[in-house]
This record gives sequence, structure tokens and C-alpha cells, in this order.
Amino acid sequence: MVVSDVEGSAPVIGERLSLDLMNTSYSTRGKPAEGLGSPEQATSWVQRIAGRLADAGATSASEARFGEAGLDDLLALRTAMRSLADAVVSGGTPGAHDVERINRAAALTPRWSSMAWNGDARPAMTKQSAGAPADQVLSTLAGDAVDLFTGADAARLRMCERPGCDLFFLKDHPRREWCTPACGARVRAARSYQKRVQRARSASAIGASQPSPTTPERRRR
Repeated sequence: MVVSDVEGSAPVIGERLSLDLMNTSYSTRGKPAEGLGSPEQATSWVQRIAGRLADAGATSASEARFGEAGLDDLLALRTAMRSLADAVVSGGTPGAHDVERINRAAALTPRWSSMAWNGDARPAMTKQSAGAPADQVLSTLAGDAVDLFTGADAARLRMCERPGCDLFFLKDHPRREWCTPACGARVRAARSYQKRVQRARSASAIGASQPSPTTPERRRR
């Protein structure tokens, strides 16, 4: 996980843009935490992933600045994404209003692909969009969510199995159960501790069930 220079900012696992937005709602030490608690935090979070956003089409992401209204839009989009992700993971039914909110955000700005072909070099494609920088960000995040929920990655979507962690991730290995290696290490450490405690309790119970040795009575002279 990457820790932001803005206090309270959320972890970034770096798998899909839409997942990173979902994971700005997270837990720390078992308590809910908010990574987008202010316009400043929202702006800082966007700047941390601006390069990836630009590659996905939000070409002006580095210029995006969020006020209170923009923050409300970003949080509403996150709520819709997390609701759909919960439905996918649990096998539930997605809410139509959540689907509609994501679709509306995806349509905020026009997005298209362009080709560059210089000389004998292999042609390259770039994704682009127009509109206000903040709208580009919202549209690109929503578009990535559409790709996630309608594509092959939806079958790999999981929520971290560490108690107290509610981050989403894409299962890329049959044995992966946690969002990050750090969560996996905490789970293994907790399991190891519980095993040590159980062994100690078992040993204590066995010792308590055995009769205490008695001292032989001395012969009278």
C-alpha cells in the first residue's frame, strides 16, 4: 500500500482505477476510515493516480481540482461502485439506481481513441477525452467500473478476508485471499498466536488433571 502525504488519505493497491476509488472507504485497526474526507484529500488522491487516469483517457487529470460539489459527486460514484461490488461478491442483486449513477458519470465527457503512426514504427493508440478536468476524472473512473463489472475481471472480484478489512481486490492466484501481502501477514500472525495460546492452554489443562506427587511419610523411630 502507498501512504499519501495528506493525513487520512486512503491506501492505493494499484489494480484498477475503479477499485482504487472503492478502496478510499477502508478500515484501520477495525474502525471505518475515510480517504476522501475533504476536497483537499480528494484532489490529492486524484493527483496520486493522475498518470494512470491520463493513460485511461482523462488527459487533464493532473489539472483536476475538487470542491465540495465535486467531492459529493465522487463519493456518490464510490457508493454506487461499492454497492455493485458487494452484489457481485455476495451473489446479490445490484440496485438499478447504482447502475444508473455509474452510467451517468461515464457519460459526463466524450471519450475516444486516437492512433499515432510515425514512419516504420508500430502504430500506437491513445485514449482521450474532453471537458472539465474533474469531469474527465469522474467519467474515466465510471468507465473503468463499467469495464470491470461487464468484463472478465468481475469473476475475480473479491473482498479481503482479513477480519476488519473491507478492501476489494482482483484474485490473481488461486490461494490469494487478501488485498495485500500486509493483510496476509497479519492473518498468519494472528493464526500463529492463536495456535500458541491453544497449545499453552492444552498443556496447562493436562498438567492440572494429573495428580500431584505425594511425599512419603517418615517412619516413626
